[in-house]
Amino acid sequence: MSGKGRLLQTAKSIQEYLGINEVVFRTFLKLGMPARIINGRWYAWTENLDDFCRALTRHPTREIPENCE
Repeated sequence: MSGKGRLLQTAKSIQEYLGINEVVFRTFLKLGMPARIINGRWYAWTENLDDFCRALTRHPTREIPENCE
């Protein structure tokens, strides 16, 4: 996931960078993922996305659903 910092300019490119689908993309946005819509286009800096994912997974999960992978 990490690499040289660069600006991603579509929802699809953000999803591909993170290896997620649209449902997870929307969930991450609700959790505070650092991405913006400007003039109808999504923008996100890869380093900010990396930091967000690190912070999101920093603490253990307290409740584990039966049907998770």
